[in-house]
Amino acid sequence: MQEVDTQLGIDELISENLRLKMALNSLVELTKAINSNPTEDELYHIFSFTILAQRIDRISLLILSEEGKLLCKKSNKMLLLDEGLHAMKQFAKEISPVRLEEKLLGLEQVNWVLPIVHQGKLRGYLAVGQELNPSQLDHISTLSNVLMVAVENRKMELVRQEREAHKRELEFAHEVQKGLVPDKLPNDDVLEMFAYYQPHSGISGDYYDYIPLGKNKFFCCIADAAGKGIPAALQISNFQAALRVLLQSNYSLEDIVRRLHDQVYDNKETGFVTFFGAIVDLENQVMQYITAGHNPPVLIQDGKCHLLTKGCSPLGARKILPFLSKGEIAIRPGDLFYAYTDGVTEIKNAKGEDYGDQRLRDFLLDCVEDDLEDIHDDLLLKLVRFKGKLEFPDDLTVFAFRLK
Repeated sequence: MQEVDTQLGIDELISENLRLKMALNSLVELTKAINSNPTEDELYHIFSFTILAQRIDRISLLILSEEGKLLCKKSNKMLLLDEGLHAMKQFAKEISPVRLEEKLLGLEQVNWVLPIVHQGKLRGYLAVGQELNPSQLDHISTLSNVLMVAVENRKMELVRQEREAHKRELEFAHEVQKGLVPDKLPNDDVLEMFAYYQPHSGISGDYYDYIPLGKNKFFCCIADAAGKGIPAALQISNFQAALRVLLQSNYSLEDIVRRLHDQVYDNKETGFVTFFGAIVDLENQVMQYITAGHNPPVLIQDGKCHLLTKGCSPLGARKILPFLSKGEIAIRPGDLFYAYTDGVTEIKNAKGEDYGDQRLRDFLLDCVEDDLEDIHDDLLLKLVRFKGKLEFPDDLTVFAFRLK
């Protein structure tokens, strides 16, 4: 009899050693599989097969989504319906395995509920439809923890990759945009010119340009694509390319604007563009211009502020421009031309007030004879003081010139 008991003890020891070896092997295999950088769904699949290798074949792996919804990621011989998923909510505060002593509505097939917890937060459940011994419970809990660490690491890696990809996109867009604006503006005995260009988030939907048209004429413009970020930047890049091609084709200012409108409308999923464009004749001292839904630029002349308002609606906002008129105004030495995007005037203070067009015009009237760069420095200081601790809400672009 003693020999039989001894043999039974040896058999149990061998069986336990085999079980521990299988458990260790399954843990090693799961770890190896995880290190192969699988997707999240592949991780759930690997976990399921690892559990099956332990002769546990009635399971349902339930994971909480970011929105708090319980999702069945893997099931074998035991699929929980909506009623069962709803019933699982009663175990939300459990951190240890729960044995169901009686059948619950929707969970009639379930013998054990194992909460899956990672970093103190409930991440889901493993529902098991068969009896488990303490060793199996410990092993499954360990595998569940390994799984959730892998899933969270995979999510973090995907976020990192997305951020890196977004960073590369921004860097590329920034390099492209650097080529949109002139490298150098004239400052000679005929013309003084200044521009300032500050993207809100590394890239911008704003654009300004200066393009000589022979010896005594030049084209200048300022534009603002609707929206922010990469879509607005791509829109304004296409806009600049189209504008430069049109300027080489000797079209009238009105025809240029019509064709720009068609180009923007054809890409209307990216939004409309507000625009001011002008041809300045230095010899005859006259400016022809069109303002397309943009903040009217200012021409300060003889102490008076003239708004350049003639033009049309924003480009691309409708299929056909409802109206279009070209403005013309004399421009003499000493006159100050000042154009800007709405990022300047829509800056808010702590009271929620906009800086506004009127404040800007009053400021320009007070410093009309100053150097253009000094005017800008003083304006930027005023804007910073006006907004206080608030952030700049949008891209900032100004473009100014004065005939000497």
